[in-house]
Amino acid sequence: MLNRGNAAQTVFHKVEDYQAFLRVLGEALARYPVELFSFTRMPNHWHMVLRPSEDGLMGRMLRWVTATHTQRYHAHYQTAGAGHLYQSRYKSFPIADDDHFLIVCRYVERNPLRANLVERAEDYRRAHPALPRSLSDGRRRALVPVTLQELSDCRCRPLLDRVP
Repeated sequence: MLNRGNAAQTVFHKVEDYQAFLRVLGEALARYPVELFSFTRMPNHWHMVLRPSEDGLMGRMLRWVTATHTQRYHAHYQTAGAGHLYQSRYKSFPIADDDHFLIVCRYVERNPLRANLVERAEDYRRAHPALPRSLSDGRRRALVPVTLQELSDCRCRPLLDRVP
């Protein structure tokens, strides 16, 4: 899934904005039984690969994430009443199978490269160290969700090969 800033406006202006969103995401994952496999935050949008434990949870979690992030953003920047932060409700797309899952995770992780923010996708990870790593050398491996501890520590280690 993804969500963009209203009229493609910047949502993350500084490093602390990225960190604030990460805190909101961590709180959401603590509240809702949803697994996060991959995500990236760009200046004007974010992408996530999630798996809810039951129908309807993903929507409730993302409604909470966008509402909470919007409220905190407006409070921080003193822009309450200035309009929408996000262009609309999040967009989600079902993942068809394992191959599609790997393609989507790769798409999410390579988004900063496609946006010409970095020369190599892993360079964005260095600039944003809290981003989890889901794919490395192209070999098919088991992916596991990002843990709350990894989010709260902001030191997400490689997530590959932790599943037998």
